[in-house]
Amino acid sequence: MKEIYIAKDGKEFGTKTACQEYEYYELEIPLVKEVGFIDENNCYLFFNIERQRLEYFYGAVCKIIIHNEEELKQFNKYAVDCGFISWGEIDKIGIWFWDDEELKFIHYNSNVNCADIYLEDLYHRIRLFKREYDNIEDYDGKFWTIVGDKEHNLRIEGFPYRENLMGVYFYSYKVAEAALERFKDELIIIDQEGYC
Repeated sequence: MKEIYIAKDGKEFGTKTACQEYEYYELEIPLVKEVGFIDENNCYLFFNIERQRLEYFYGAVCKIIIHNEEELKQFNKYAVDCGFISWGEIDKIGIWFWDDEELKFIHYNSNVNCADIYLEDLYHRIRLFKREYDNIEDYDGKFWTIVGDKEHNLRIEGFPYRENLMGVYFYSYKVAEAALERFKDELIIIDQEGYC
């Protein structure tokens, strides 16, 4: 008789390990996937639950972006559980950079580039949202994109297909609308000098 393992939310798995990993990564620390993990080439590293890759993942991270207190709490739990000592020093939300001289992550703030980093991170998270929910089958001849105005309000605009399309675009208006609702309060307001 085949054994079935049931997670705390009722989802079923064929192995105990798969069930335990799901409970840990998806139920206990789901917000860790929202953390911005960035390497020395300024490329985002995708959070991976495969244990054999965590050591590489840990060593490759040069920049970490924490967005809120609950995300920080779950990130700290993950760092302690995995034994990632240098990550354990991250104790507040914001942007953290690895310092080769200090040999630790340093909290970074009040810099012209800070706002640009937050905006880049926001677009990255919108792209992840699009990847999960958007579907090419919903394309009806018009793309939808989220744009901002001078007052830092976000809105959705539609436009026909064109070559060399830049930015985050959606096939479905409903998915674009859901993304706007999800991220509308996270737009960083930037003044002329760059504020974060």
